[in-house]
Amino acid sequence: MGADRPASAAGGLIAMLYHTSLCVADVPRAAAFYDAMLAPLGMRRIWDLLPQAVGFGRERGEFWLQSPEHQPFLNITRNAHFAFGCTTAGQVAAVHDAAVAAGGRSVTPPSAHPEIGADYFAAIVEDPDGHMVEIMRLRTPAAG
Repeated sequence: MGADRPASAAGGLIAMLYHTSLCVADVPRAAAFYDAMLAPLGMRRIWDLLPQAVGFGRERGEFWLQSPEHQPFLNITRNAHFAFGCTTAGQVAAVHDAAVAAGGRSVTPPSAHPEIGADYFAAIVEDPDGHMVEIMRLRTPAAG
């Protein structure tokens, strides 16, 4: 492995971000929203430390909701923007619809955006805490 590609203990590549978190005032409320929104992506609660924290993922906690009581060095997160990747345009629509049904506000409905990329299809939903959650599919050329 090259110096610019960190290896995991199993010898494979690790992601650039191992996990990320939002610090929210009401973890149970936020967790209920993300339970519904992330289900079409196959993500579920991996860690359930309610009422102070929840970690979502497929196999490990990749996306966390935490209270200031759980992580005293954190302050409530304000105005975040982040994206969840999808494999198909249909999955983008399913995640968007699940988020809206769970109380999110549609900012940008599922649609193609050729001005961003020929294969970019996305939606943006505002979560109950005011964060802009992008749901996207973007096929990129394979690395050479």
